[in-house]
Formats: sequence, structure tokens, C-alpha cells
Amino acid sequence: MADGQGRIFLNPMFLAGLPTPLKLYWVAHECGHYFVGANEVAADCWAMKVGKAQGWFPPQAFQAMMQMFQNNPGDMAHPSGPQRVANMMACYSAN
Repeated sequence: MADGQGRIFLNPMFLAGLPTPLKLYWVAHECGHYFVGANEVAADCWAMKVGKAQGWFPPQAFQAMMQMFQNNPGDMAHPSGPQRVANMMACYSAN
């Protein structure tokens, strides 16, 4: 999570079980909040654009992304997992 004070907090136990592109996605998502604000969808989009541009998020990583989010119902700030992944795929594909 990003605290709005220039710090991000990551759960190493959660990250340990993820493939590298997903680890980097979570770091980029939290960093994205400093560029786009509190909007979760915008932070996801920022992370996807950075991951694509820097080459650490290849298209085949979306399979792991879909598995990670498939059962996530979402909440007030986040769309459901499948919609969230669809949004990220759209950002990744946009240019």
C-alpha cells in the first residue's frame, strides 16, 4: 500500500509466492499512486504501461494476472478481479 507520504509497504510473504512479473506489477502499482493519485484503476494502468515500456511485463504474464484476480469480488475502490484485469489489458494494448 502507498501511504501518501512517499512510502510504500509491501507484504513479502504475499509477494514470495508470485512470479516475478506480478511482483513487479505490485511494486509498480503502488508507485503509480504517486503519479496518478488514489485512483486504483489509474494506478493499475500506470503499472501496465511502465511494465510494457520497460519490458518486465510481457503479454503472457496476463495469464498469471488472471489467475491471481479471478475470484476477487472487488470493493468500493477496486473493480472485480476480472474487470480489473480487462482494464489492465486495455491499458497495456493502448498506445
